Amino acid sequence: MSTIKKSRDESEIPSIAGQVLRASFLEVSRYASVLYAKDGAVLKQTPNGRTVTIKQLPKRDHELAQRVLSQGTVKLKKRKVEEAE
Repeated sequence: MSTIKKSRDESEIPSIAGQVLRASFLEVSRYASVLYAKDGAVLKQTPNGRTVTIKQLPKRDHELAQRVLSQGTVKLKKRKVEEAE
C-alpha cells in the first residue's frame, strides 16, 4: 500500500482513499461475503459471485440527494443538548 505524502493536494486524498477501499473490497470479496449498499438496497455478495438482497431501504428523494451533493461540503456543529427531566 502506498503512503500519502503531506505535500499532496487535499483534493487527491478522497480519490486515493476511494481507490484503496475499492481494492480492499474486491480482495475480501474473493474469499468472504461482503455487504454493500446500492440503489437503495443492502446487498450481500458471496465469494462465488452470487448477490442476495438483504433489505430494501426506504425510498429516498434522488432530487434532494443531488441538491445536497451539489452544495458541496456540509459541516455539522456539535452542540450540547440538555436532557429533559
